Amino acid sequence: MKEIRVAIFDQFMPTQYDHNQPEMTADEPSDWAASLGGLNFSPAFEGPRGKRYCRVDDERLQKELHRLTKFKTCSICRSPTFQVESLVEDEDIQLCLKCGYWGGIGFREWNSHLHSHPRRGVIGRYKAIEPIDAQSTDYLATHLRRYPKELTNISPKRSETFVMDLLSDYLGCEVKSLGGTKDGGVDGYILKGNKVGTIIQVKWHESTDKAESVKVVREVAGTLLARHVPQGILVSNREKYSEPAKQEAKSISQLSINELGKINLELMDYHNILDMLEITSTKATSDMRIDDWFKFNLEEECIFDGAAMISEGYAERFM
Repeated sequence: MKEIRVAIFDQFMPTQYDHNQPEMTADEPSDWAASLGGLNFSPAFEGPRGKRYCRVDDERLQKELHRLTKFKTCSICRSPTFQVESLVEDEDIQLCLKCGYWGGIGFREWNSHLHSHPRRGVIGRYKAIEPIDAQSTDYLATHLRRYPKELTNISPKRSETFVMDLLSDYLGCEVKSLGGTKDGGVDGYILKGNKVGTIIQVKWHESTDKAESVKVVREVAGTLLARHVPQGILVSNREKYSEPAKQEAKSISQLSINELGKINLELMDYHNILDMLEITSTKATSDMRIDDWFKFNLEEECIFDGAAMISEGYAERFM
């Protein structure tokens, strides 16, 4: 099997499944289903050989299993899911080839013939990555597409090369990074012939709140003029640019300099980064197959077996 380049759902959460729940009329996944955040569990109790166990006690998981198997769509990217082949009748396991998100309902192997409805459920759970700066761009794109709030966990240094990779996919051309050298206001560039045609500057903050300032726009404009480069792209992970910043960029983009031509300064913010993540993530997963994501051999193992009791230690990984 080829090496997996992207962030995958490599943990899973088993649970009992209650088929006697209200019928869903609309395909509307909850916010929880889109991120698979912390789960609620029953209080721990003593089981066989003195070990302590829990049971999943979370209505959100029940509803998501019902939605997923009824509407067969991914709660993250909203794409249609594919059914994983199973030898057990009435077992329904759905998988998204774009996200690796999977889940379904079925039976414990030893008593599947005793029930008319599936009694167990299971759902793929994303395994967080650490350290985030050490991961490839493909991995980061597929991770951050699901968890965009973690953009700020990327260091300013890693953000420079990461943004250049995203821009390469977004613009459809080679974007070169200076790789942490003393840049004098330049983090990357695009060549036009043998000359630098576009200068790229990245501003990365610990928070996406607030607006990017007009001061930063003026700094980049000054760099364009000083280096005699007509095109510039400023990428900030701020939620937006201030009104003065946008007006300044507009004014700059109306200038025409002798021997240089028309100046153009493009502003890209947090929302543009999300768009770029979508493109790079889609490219990274475009040729994924079911067995790239789903790593169980259902002829040899039952993913629903023993799903009622979960060890206290395993449950803590999902809280």
